[in-house]
Formats: sequence, structure tokens, C-alpha cells
Amino acid sequence: MDQPKVFISVGGTTTPDQEAFVKYIEDRLRSENLVPNTIGRNTFSSDSPLKSIKDLMDECSGILVIALERTYFERGIEKRGSANETTLPATKFATP
Repeated sequence: MDQPKVFISVGGTTTPDQEAFVKYIEDRLRSENLVPNTIGRNTFSSDSPLKSIKDLMDECSGILVIALERTYFERGIEKRGSANETTLPATKFATP
């Protein structure tokens, strides 16, 4: 019997910590006899990106979505341009 495939939705990693995390998740899935499949990591296609994703998802028994930090805002403005405009403090967005 074939091992169940799991589609992993994850963007490109940009830091060593992000890459290590994604590899850890892939290894954990393999340890549970699941086969991780990710477009651009271990599955490649010359089709359009959405078609490739749909086709791969059709082959999989489950999906895992990993959201990685892509943009960091140290400060921001809430309700910009309105009478209730507020400058957000750095602590609202900052993570330790």
C-alpha cells in the first residue's frame, strides 16, 4: 500500500531558522509514514502554478499550511486618513 501524501503549502524560506522548521515538519511527517509534497521543494512542474497546486492537492490525503514571516513592520498607522487615525506603538507588532 502506498504511503499517504500530504500537501504542504509553504512559501520560500528566507532564514536558516525558517528552513530548519520546514525541514523538521517534513521529517516529522516522514516519521509518521506520510509523504510530504511541496511545489518547488520536492515536486516540480512546468504547468501554471495554480494548476500544479491543484493537481498535487488532488493526489494528497491532507494538507498542512505553514505561514512564515515575510514582512515585518516595526510601526504602523491604524485607520490611516480617518479622524480616528492612531500611530501604533512598536510593541503591538514586535515579537520577542
